[in-house]
Amino acid sequence: MNTPIKSQFMFGLIAIILGAGLVLSTVYGAQADTGSGKTAQSAIGNKAVAKKSIQIIPAKGSMSQRMLMAQAAADTPAGTLSRIIDLQTAQENGEVSIRLRASQGLEYTAFKLVDPLRLVLDFPNMEKGELSGIMEVNQGVVNTIKPLYFEEAKVLRLEIGLNKAASYEILRPSSYEMVIRLKDTSAPVLEAQAPPEQPDAAPGPEPMAMAQSEPATEQDLPLGSNAAEMDSCAPLLGGVKDSFSMDFQNANIKNIFRIIAEVSGFNLVLSPDVGGEVNIRLIDVPWNQAFEIILENNALGRLCEGNIIRIVPNATLLAAQVAEPLITEMIRINYADIAEMIKNLQGLKSPRGSIIADVRTNTLILTDIPDKVEEMISVIKTLDVRTPQVMIEAKIIEVVRGYSQEIGIEWGFFTERVDFGRTDGFPAIITTGGSRFVRFQDDQDVIDNGGRDPGFVVDLGTAGTPAGQFGILLSTFNSDHMLDIQLEALEEQGKSRTIANPKITTLDNKEAKIQSGQRIPVQTSSANEGTKVQFVDANLELKVTPHITADEHIYMKILATQNNADFGNTVLGIPTIITKEASTEVLVANGATTVLGGLYQKATSESSRSVPFFSDIPIIGYLFKNRAETDDISELLIFVTPTIVRSDMSFSKR
Repeated sequence: MNTPIKSQFMFGLIAIILGAGLVLSTVYGAQADTGSGKTAQSAIGNKAVAKKSIQIIPAKGSMSQRMLMAQAAADTPAGTLSRIIDLQTAQENGEVSIRLRASQGLEYTAFKLVDPLRLVLDFPNMEKGELSGIMEVNQGVVNTIKPLYFEEAKVLRLEIGLNKAASYEILRPSSYEMVIRLKDTSAPVLEAQAPPEQPDAAPGPEPMAMAQSEPATEQDLPLGSNAAEMDSCAPLLGGVKDSFSMDFQNANIKNIFRIIAEVSGFNLVLSPDVGGEVNIRLIDVPWNQAFEIILENNALGRLCEGNIIRIVPNATLLAAQVAEPLITEMIRINYADIAEMIKNLQGLKSPRGSIIADVRTNTLILTDIPDKVEEMISVIKTLDVRTPQVMIEAKIIEVVRGYSQEIGIEWGFFTERVDFGRTDGFPAIITTGGSRFVRFQDDQDVIDNGGRDPGFVVDLGTAGTPAGQFGILLSTFNSDHMLDIQLEALEEQGKSRTIANPKITTLDNKEAKIQSGQRIPVQTSSANEGTKVQFVDANLELKVTPHITADEHIYMKILATQNNADFGNTVLGIPTIITKEASTEVLVANGATTVLGGLYQKATSESSRSVPFFSDIPIIGYLFKNRAETDDISELLIFVTPTIVRSDMSFSKR
């Protein structure tokens, strides 16, 4: 065989081999595209990527064996893996900071999960490092940090356990450092993946491109919100679904939707206009969240009918809405504020729709396509309900504990014969029990029980009843003058209380105010306005804002204030105001009672009476004095009992 024939033969043989290989490749690729094969190749342009093999395997902990996880098991060259070399936590001003430092550049994906609440950070191309076990943090909103390592994927995961809903912010001081800031927030925790822009990493193999999206919000991802309740897909896509993982580069979006359909068990119908490629990497993400993110990232929408989900471009949906005729419905609002209702409906209407309010009749005029009008009517039925009411019953008790002590003296002289007729040999009579001894002209000894007053030189006895008096009458052998000395000591302790029992009914989340007291006129003057009178409140005020919870408990914000005028301390004749205040937030059962106490006020007063000159004589001067001391201690107790008012219950039934 000559050389030209040999050359033609060789070229023909090569062409046959290449053609057979092309046929096999085409058949193999078709099998992978249907999802029946075990592996698939990802191509960029016309070049096959030899180092990446896409494996579809059952995910750990999946809802069934039909649950699939797409994960890139790339052969990562040795020596290029990074590892965490430092992890520190700190708390300042209610914010918790977690600082990470790696040996090389850090790439990450962050998302939130619920039940339990946690923030999850996934770091690809990582070694396990020294992290192991659950780290107890217990600072602010952070309870624990739990490291997990996936050996095959070379992914290090940090699960940050949260004790309440929190917002987070991720800062990158450098390519190998990261600071996670977490702060308490009242916003609900949504299962949202928020991978920010990745900084330049350390030199190494080019990482596989991943799908990027903005941080999800309640508007971006309406799971569990009011908007989801009106969404036709809410029964299928609402709530928390099972998690799965996938990692694809330049994958056909139709195949991605087929995987989600297999995972979810729902039927998907794709519009012929749906197409394109996606780069996506999701680890342990609920499938409904992944589905919404893919739709949003590719300008796609969905319509649900039963268990069938139709996927069409947003432009197609908008065009269909434009082609639909408009209808008008008039809805009367019964309980809700009409201005607030319009704000809630604005986000539901289409660009062609309109919402007009007639304030006189409290009616909304809705004009839009039928589907949008139906959604708005559904929202109105949900929100326009009778606001529950709460009856607040308060018992205000002022307990006064007083203590007074008074010591005085009464004494005098009168003439009397010495009585030697006593068998005890001592001419004296001693009386007790609050009586005074009196000798009349008929020489009869009489005990005066208070009906007569013999008169005293010094009369500084205690006021009030004679209880506790001790009288002594003394007479001596060689004197016809007798000294009548009576010492009195009175100690009195008493209690008194003033009770008020007001009742008031208020709407849920509306403040109720109870006020009782006086207004003190204060005269002021100025060069511009002259003299005028202003009034200052000196009263007892109770403010209560109730909120009824879903389990019919009542959360209350309570503010109790007591302002009293102190006429003992005045400025230019105007009394000062003594203020006492108690503020709290409590949660009580329906009909239960909570109490506020500890509002004390103590008043101490001293007074004395005396006989001039004689009271200044040492020792003897005490016979010419009277001293009184009084301590008044008052405590304010407030008992608050909230009761939910039923539709068949009125104020008088309580």
